Amino acid sequence: MRGADAGEWSRSTVLHGVAQADLDRTGVSWQNPEARYRQESLDQAQAHLGHEQADEAYARGLALSFDDALDPARE
Repeated sequence: MRGADAGEWSRSTVLHGVAQADLDRTGVSWQNPEARYRQESLDQAQAHLGHEQADEAYARGLALSFDDALDPARE
């Protein structure tokens, strides 16, 4: 995730939530190697943010509308 590469762990975690929400709507599941990359990124974000803050950021991403989801990616 772009945000994680820049050290912006909260934004990265929100975007992970957005991506999961999109897959949930389509019924598609994560496949390897992307599933592994995603989990590694989420683990790193959680290590930097802490469990509670990472969960809150992920939940924000899950709750965003598609249009609103584009805003964090543009920042």
